[in-house]
Amino acid sequence: MLTLFKIFFNNLSPEGILYGAFNIGAENGKVTGAFIPLLLIGILWIAASYFLGSLNFSIIISKLIYHDDVRKHGSANAGSTNMQRTYGNKAGVLTLICDMAKGIVAVLIARVLFGENIAYLSGLACVLGHCFPCYFSFKGGKGVATAAAVILALNPLVFLFLILIFVLLVLATRYISLGSIIAAMLFPVALDRYYEILANAGASEFTSPTMVMTLCSILIAAIVVIRHHGNIKKLINKEENKISFKSKKKDRYSSDNTGAKQSLHNIDSED
Repeated sequence: MLTLFKIFFNNLSPEGILYGAFNIGAENGKVTGAFIPLLLIGILWIAASYFLGSLNFSIIISKLIYHDDVRKHGSANAGSTNMQRTYGNKAGVLTLICDMAKGIVAVLIARVLFGENIAYLSGLACVLGHCFPCYFSFKGGKGVATAAAVILALNPLVFLFLILIFVLLVLATRYISLGSIIAAMLFPVALDRYYEILANAGASEFTSPTMVMTLCSILIAAIVVIRHHGNIKKLINKEENKISFKSKKKDRYSSDNTGAKQSLHNIDSED
């Protein structure tokens, strides 16, 4: 079994700082005393990434700054979109930055220390934490912002392709949810295509991502899509709300704007 972990950590590029240590700990399939502690460090960081992802900043910010719970308003979703709709642009942007930052931190530390496989697993764990935070009864956001940050940290070129698809779909249909769903579904495909292009250009010895990378990309995509199940039903029934590119002067969270606040309960957030 431990020999499988050697294969799991090896043959990846870029190599993490502890990559050589893993080789020393499991040379030629033979486990040495250094291997198990180092393996535990990698597993612990994956777990830590989940706990980091569980820091749902929409809930934290709404409670600390507004002495409220964002889940009581709008779509009841704990994400940056509902924060923006409920408390305003500053709250939405601050939440977006924090939710993306945790995804980037989880991936970059894992990559520096352990290499690509652990980086992908840590990114997946962070997205899981955001969507199902252990600190908040496992009721979190839809994972779009955190997943986007994870993809950005894992592969900036794939991220740029997906964000382009997202923007074009939103501009064409005015459905943020549709853009998020399609972009997420294309993540595994774009990742595979990226490695194929590199291999054809002779820039990489790998013709496809590793099994771990492919599995993690599929699971991240699946989580985002599943978390949008309500939006999918609305899209099918043509009941999904379209984003407006026109600015609204009225504060939708002000006490004298109850009509607008009530209408927000019919909107399902996309973050």
